[in-house]
Amino acid sequence: MDEVIFEEFKGTGNMELQLDRRISNRRIFPAIDLVSSSTRRG
Repeated sequence: MDEVIFEEFKGTGNMELQLDRRISNRRIFPAIDLVSSSTRRG
């Protein structure tokens, strides 16, 4: 059963997170650049 569920959801992860060193240097975690982050298209 786990294999069937895995096959259904495999490839659905489509989030691309961009990290920002400037945010990290300010000790803010997670240092995600929300403007540059998005979902993958196509």
